[in-house]
Amino acid sequence: MAKSRIRVWNSENIIFTLDKNRAKQYKEEIVDINEKYVRISNNAFERNLKIKEVVLPDTLVLIGKNAFKECKSLKKIHIPESVKTIEEGAFRDCVSLKIVKLPDGMDKLNKNIFKGCNNLKKVFISTESEINTIDSDVFNNCEKLEYIQLPKAVKRIEFRSFYRTKSLKKIALPEDLEYIGKEAFYLSGIENIEIPDKVKEIDDSAFKNCKYIVGVRIPENVKRIGKDAFSGCRRLKTIEIPHDLEDIGDKIVNLHTTVRCREGSNVDNYCEKFGIKTEYI
Repeated sequence: MAKSRIRVWNSENIIFTLDKNRAKQYKEEIVDINEKYVRISNNAFERNLKIKEVVLPDTLVLIGKNAFKECKSLKKIHIPESVKTIEEGAFRDCVSLKIVKLPDGMDKLNKNIFKGCNNLKKVFISTESEINTIDSDVFNNCEKLEYIQLPKAVKRIEFRSFYRTKSLKKIALPEDLEYIGKEAFYLSGIENIEIPDKVKEIDDSAFKNCKYIVGVRIPENVKRIGKDAFSGCRRLKTIEIPHDLEDIGDKIVNLHTTVRCREGSNVDNYCEKFGIKTEYI
């Protein structure tokens, strides 16, 4: 297959942004961008149904919003270590994409980056990456995602970050994690989850309908468990909450789940109020 190469410079040898108009000139299945672009602009390659593989230059710093959105034939994307920012929706609905390796210098995975990439199986990120936030909907509806290793620096997992990741059986949550957002792992396939000690809040429906989880222990730094946080977890036999919580939402578990708690704690009182079985620790 032929490769497309385009060189665009100004008279002072300053490197241009690769914008939507210039991107239209890439018409081959394999796009090798060896020119020294720093930015790929918003929507640059959006809905390009021809490209199957893209090699980005090692001078690139930013991939713009929706830059490759709905490139439905795109199977491979080579992202250099120079990239610091991938903006919202950059690879959204790239339904042929299967494997991605992300650079270490990013500090955040922005909204919707891989949302709807329903054939994405593996995401490689160094544990030493600077990424500290997995923003909303990053892997929403990535139904075949089966492997991802989160960086140590991650402190927040936001709304629907891993929503409906049905093939994701295992995920190690980093020890510095502080917040697990609303519906973050809703209908995920995870079988075993360890909540790190530094987590302070598990928001509404965070693990709702994770039907393979069997047991959970809530660390003592957790101050709030939101509504429906573990409801619909059909195999969840026990959840251990060894301390008083500042806020407990409605229906955090199904009635078949036993809550292990201290006698007389506010968790014990909560369970009595809602008819949830308890076992004292």
